[in-house]
Amino acid sequence: MQVNHFFDLKAYFQEQMKWNERYTAIKKTVSADSKAETETLDYIDWEKELNAFALADINKTAWQDKYRIDTMATINATNVIYTALDDDLKTRLINIQFDQDTVKYISIEQLSNNMIYNSQKTLTYTPKVGYTLENRQKARFLKEHLYEINVKFQ
Repeated sequence: MQVNHFFDLKAYFQEQMKWNERYTAIKKTVSADSKAETETLDYIDWEKELNAFALADINKTAWQDKYRIDTMATINATNVIYTALDDDLKTRLINIQFDQDTVKYISIEQLSNNMIYNSQKTLTYTPKVGYTLENRQKARFLKEHLYEINVKFQ
């Protein structure tokens, strides 16, 4: 049995997939650079929609000393921030905001760099509201591109 040293994103988003089945539609806007298209979808494959968040889970035994954990508390919320200590890790930062034991907001920053391209992803999720996936890609010798998916639950 694996012991989780960090917040279990994978389990959390599996739970959200079930909870989100209550929504009968989502309003989804997909943008590529400056072109955007919005549509309302009444069939939602939650596993597909939230997969990028679940894949950002950092609960691997080999990584238990690869992230620094900081906690910042205010009157209204507590933020738990996981920051990568190893430059080779794709998930660079996870910020989870709690109101007592309830998740209010999750933000994830990921970086992928190689000789061909650089990619910077920002994933944000607000329960009962929606989520955003933003991806900035810069291929060698080409201009930078920004792709964004913005989903509002209805």
